[in-house]
Amino acid sequence: MADHSAQVSRRAVIRGAFGLTVLGAGAVLAGCGAAEKLGVTTEFKTTGPYGVSELQRIAYGSDESTQYGMLAVPVQDNGEPVSEAVPVVVMIHGGSWEDASDMSYMTDIGTELVSYGVAVWSIAYRGTIHPDQRDRGPARAGWPAAGHDVAAGVDFVPRLAEHSPVELDGERVVLLGHSAGGHLATWATSRSRLEKGQVGADPTVKPVGCVSMAGVYDLDSAFREDANDRVGNLMGGTPDEEPERYEEASPQELLPIGIPVIACQGGEDELIPAHQAEDYVTAAKDKGDPAELTVVEDADHNAWTVLEHPAWAEARGHTLRLAGL
Repeated sequence: MADHSAQVSRRAVIRGAFGLTVLGAGAVLAGCGAAEKLGVTTEFKTTGPYGVSELQRIAYGSDESTQYGMLAVPVQDNGEPVSEAVPVVVMIHGGSWEDASDMSYMTDIGTELVSYGVAVWSIAYRGTIHPDQRDRGPARAGWPAAGHDVAAGVDFVPRLAEHSPVELDGERVVLLGHSAGGHLATWATSRSRLEKGQVGADPTVKPVGCVSMAGVYDLDSAFREDANDRVGNLMGGTPDEEPERYEEASPQELLPIGIPVIACQGGEDELIPAHQAEDYVTAAKDKGDPAELTVVEDADHNAWTVLEHPAWAEARGHTLRLAGL
């Protein structure tokens, strides 16, 4: 449930690097053979040993305006593709699950992560309509649309091979999300627990792990503590009115999953109560899951997406570890 008001001017500058347009990216990579030299993006700071490819916008669903992702892969600094297969990180943005939010505020960490030798597939999804934007219509209305989209975006990973100039390791897929995206990433990691007919059931991709930064895990509890009714907007009602939706969409309700989840929480986060991560990890461990709690005391809600903050370095380390790097 991120508050990005302080980042508006910055987002106006970088919007689209993983969002709606590509700054200085030139031609996309579709159809680029593995033996060809690739364009290297230089607009963003990276600290890893690899360069970052030019970015591709790829539709994973029938509505290309909302059901799409941005793919970036690691390349040698001279543009030569890396020779080994690389893991895939599916990155899911936050923003209170709202339709007005997008992935652009995670640009810096996404491109930096690529420089450490992973492909990043950053996905958009249909979000809720804020009460003062009802004139935009009901087409993008939260759950179950957001769940369907995230599930489809994750399950699209095998098809990324049709677009990627480097080989992707489909057996090493890690989900990474922030805030509302942390909730969706953890939920998507838990999809094997869903029953036939539930949103997101029967996944075709099984992640090897998940890193949730300032995420939400128990939607019932979050609803009762949410003064702005963001959870109610997502779920289309209260827990009493939509109990089945809350049950299928709450990661804590889907335990155990047998997959490592790293719940990252900031000691100065004033938006997400600390007990969300603490309770999830306790419940997961009680059921035998390899969950971990990471607390960075001087991190606020958005610190996890700030390239220079130690919180991101912590989350990046967990992501690479789960990816086997």
